[in-house]
Amino acid sequence: MGSLDGRVVLITGAGRGIGREEALFFAAEGAKVVVNDPGVAIDGSGGDAGVAAKVVGEITAGGGQAVASTDSVADWDGARRMVETALESFGDLHVVVNNAAIERNMGLTDLSEQDFDDVLAVKLKAPSRSPAGRPVTGASGSRRESAPTAPSSTPPPAPACSTRCPHRSPTRRATPQSRR
Repeated sequence: MGSLDGRVVLITGAGRGIGREEALFFAAEGAKVVVNDPGVAIDGSGGDAGVAAKVVGEITAGGGQAVASTDSVADWDGARRMVETALESFGDLHVVVNNAAIERNMGLTDLSEQDFDDVLAVKLKAPSRSPAGRPVTGASGSRRESAPTAPSSTPPPAPACSTRCPHRSPTRRATPQSRR
């Protein structure tokens, strides 16, 4: 019996790296996991549905419950579909981990406007319109949590510095329990 038995977790960027490890951890603790990852490269290009499916396979092989979502966090309709996936698959949604990211490894002054907008769409726009901030009516009606992934101890490139941390405040403000 895990500490998260019966909980439903949506993790963005859960196909690789830290997001994958978070998905495996939550599942090992008994949570039902929506593994969201469109399988794009670090710069946001391409797409591979197999990335999320592979993590789902790892979770289910270990006896856990998981479903894949390949929607983009930069698309508000995509965020809505992620929540719908959780509700349709598991009947509720308790935790959203805003982990998705893309990078442009160059200085802020070297970014094109489109590059800057692409990074902001994933790292700032999406968490500020987080699915956790939307009303979620599930079977239990229980409390929802939102946990943006903190930046690493290694200083990230300038675009990441300007976009990784500011989403914490809008995400918390949009989350109903933060108003208590």
